Amino acid sequence: MKKKILSDWLLPLIVAGLIPTQGKAAEQSGPINKNLGWYAGLEGGVPFGVSTFSSFGADNTYAGFDVGLYGGYRFNPVLSLEAALKWGRTTLSSQECCINAGYWLGSDGQLYNVPVRGMNGWGYGEVKSSVFMQNYGVMLNINLLGFFNRTKHSRWTLELAPGISALGTNATIKDIADGTEVLKGNTRWHLGVNGNVQAGCRIGKYFYVGVYSGITRLTGRRMDGVPEHTYKQNFIWESGLRLGVVLGKKRKSVNSATPLPPEPTVCPEDTTTAKAEISVQQTPTPKPSTEVQSKRTILPTIYFDFNSAVINSNELPKLKEIKRQMDEHPDLNITVDGWSDTEGSKAANERTSLRRATAVKNWLVLQGISAERISVKGHGSDFNEPDEAKARRAESNERKEAQQ
Repeated sequence: MKKKILSDWLLPLIVAGLIPTQGKAAEQSGPINKNLGWYAGLEGGVPFGVSTFSSFGADNTYAGFDVGLYGGYRFNPVLSLEAALKWGRTTLSSQECCINAGYWLGSDGQLYNVPVRGMNGWGYGEVKSSVFMQNYGVMLNINLLGFFNRTKHSRWTLELAPGISALGTNATIKDIADGTEVLKGNTRWHLGVNGNVQAGCRIGKYFYVGVYSGITRLTGRRMDGVPEHTYKQNFIWESGLRLGVVLGKKRKSVNSATPLPPEPTVCPEDTTTAKAEISVQQTPTPKPSTEVQSKRTILPTIYFDFNSAVINSNELPKLKEIKRQMDEHPDLNITVDGWSDTEGSKAANERTSLRRATAVKNWLVLQGISAERISVKGHGSDFNEPDEAKARRAESNERKEAQQ
């Protein structure tokens, strides 16, 4: 059965998850991609157990609790691998059928159908099992939204998470009536095979919250410390909440508040190049109206802070350089292309990119440049730029078509 699950379900999903990393789409960066790399968090849940005894016992329903830590690494919008450590406790009591069968638990920990003379014994309906649990596991998270272009860069995730774990359980049998300890067990170790369904949403730039629900099947002896008889169940069902923080990749990034290296300029000593350039510019050559003009120079790129369209003071020298070139070349008309990083929704990033391009145009117009010489475009997120600081920009380029 386990081999069938691995071959028919898990392996095809892993292979499918690796496919996007081989194409151009895998090179793009979205909100999930910006979360590529390391992450960590806290989680807590409410477990219910079923073994010889059950959390859904004949006398009551017992909800347990557990808390833990997790950390992992996200490789792409589809796949991430994580490890988790959890500790908790749950309570189980006899199922209705066990009570009707008249089973007894002897002081030697064995199951009897009738009380044994000279031995303390307790009817199954009189006791409950309080189980301390420790869980150390690894999971492969498969984000289903990552398979689709429209949602692979969403702040939302919907994941299937198969995994394996080592679980230690230590059961204490207690009297239901007064909580008196009847039998104290030893720690039993189990191999657990589990599967979770979990949904999450990124909040802000670095934090996210999620919910999960799943089942862990335990191998070996019963976790409740009660002798196995008719029942073969031995599993834990759990639902809970996750809170996490994105640590990201360790890489050298450009701070948008730090002045970027100046754009390349012609050295004053290179008079031959300068003269040749002036000569070309001052000698007009008749061209058809539809012919593409050649660029005179590369205009500086203006960078912005996160979620801002306000021009930083350290970017003013670049704007002055654009104005200088437009003053020197009255026939120079430009298009300002605005871009954004991939944090946030598509609509918000399109608005921000257009605002950045418009901010550059407004500054130039205030400096005396005719508005008719400047057009603006907002392109939204730049998925091909891995550096967030470089993605938040406005580029000024000479218009491709000559003016009529």
